[in-house]
Amino acid sequence: MLKLSKKLNYGLIVLLFFSHIGWLSAQVLDKPAVFALLTFNIARFTRWPALASPGISTNIQICVVGDNIVRDAFYALERESKRKRKIQVRYLSRLRKIKQCHVLYISGLKPDILRQVLNQIKKQPILTVGEGRAFVQNGGMVGFEVHNKKTRLMINLSALKQADLSINARILKLAQIVTPPFPNAKTVE
Repeated sequence: MLKLSKKLNYGLIVLLFFSHIGWLSAQVLDKPAVFALLTFNIARFTRWPALASPGISTNIQICVVGDNIVRDAFYALERESKRKRKIQVRYLSRLRKIKQCHVLYISGLKPDILRQVLNQIKKQPILTVGEGRAFVQNGGMVGFEVHNKKTRLMINLSALKQADLSINARILKLAQIVTPPFPNAKTVE
């Protein structure tokens, strides 16, 4: 287990420092900034169905719902991206515009609203990213969690498959694969 944890943290560090975003090495990163950068890097290693992703080869539309601090971390990342695949960040105050997103980062929603949103878009090719194991168990695709000062990456493969998305095997090797609970079981919040 310790070996896997070291491998995961090493992998996340590699993702961060070889992300093709030069400003990273000059800044001290807090949790929202790390999560924003990891989200962008995972999006770079995600494959969308061809018909569902017009423009994905040049731009990644990241939509942020919830926490303002997280939103600001994504906007900072957007300003600094200079490579071929540019980031366009949108803050969604209303969830009606979700279909414009390639990636939906959800932060700070109440558990019942979170489940409704994830259920509403579960078969759409939108990479859902959030925080904590409960997020992934409730149908989110990628979750981050800080435990003992280490960032954990969790992935729900069945949610990815339902949306016809795939993540590069190198990322999957770094992640803990989380399976959702049985349909009538309640998750621990």
